[in-house]
Amino acid sequence: MIDMHVHILPGVDDGAKNVQMAHDMAGRAADAGITFIVATPHVYRAEDQQRNRGSLRIARSIAHEFGLGLNMGCEFNYRAFHDVSLQAMNAFCLSGTRCILIEFSSSELMPRWDAVLSELMDAGYLPIIAHPERYAYIQRDLGIASEMRDLGCELQVDACGLMAPMMSAERRTARKLVKEGMAAYIASDAHRPEDYDDFEKAQKIFRGEWPRNNRLTDALRAQKKERANDGQ
Repeated sequence: MIDMHVHILPGVDDGAKNVQMAHDMAGRAADAGITFIVATPHVYRAEDQQRNRGSLRIARSIAHEFGLGLNMGCEFNYRAFHDVSLQAMNAFCLSGTRCILIEFSSSELMPRWDAVLSELMDAGYLPIIAHPERYAYIQRDLGIASEMRDLGCELQVDACGLMAPMMSAERRTARKLVKEGMAAYIASDAHRPEDYDDFEKAQKIFRGEWPRNNRLTDALRAQKKERANDGQ
């Protein structure tokens, strides 16, 4: 099982504070049945990703202790679009694919969001919208999430959103996205070990509705097949 949204790199953002916390997160991920992690530290400026890569070797070594694969990605904040050219976007994709995890503002939809995402896709990138259940405009109007999907984006719901407090807009929106088949991914968005408690609970409750097929999974399978062919 792939967890494609995890803040496990030690000391780079609001996720794992240190090596010990990263170690504990990897252990909990393995306990939850995860076999491969995409590390997704926050990126607000172009230079953030280079700093993030400094912790990648440490995180990979920790993951290896628990039999986990781990590769690099990021959670690309919409404000960084002003700082990164289309030609440079490869550095921010998930695990060497053309998939890019994008975080929008929680309060206001980015002006011309559809034009920006269309330009990304025209350049061959595959946008994945991080935790749409958190965004107030989608909580008010699920049609915006439908527009994003119709445009060609995929949607990633957080397990903690599915397990948010009862009667909350976040929980209601997350569950509707999953139950209506609009979510291509459910990820932990883990920032600390205990976030995998919500992941395991969500697995049990939404077992029959858990998304299995998506572009990232397809791309990683293709990578694996290509490596196998190169090894022959």
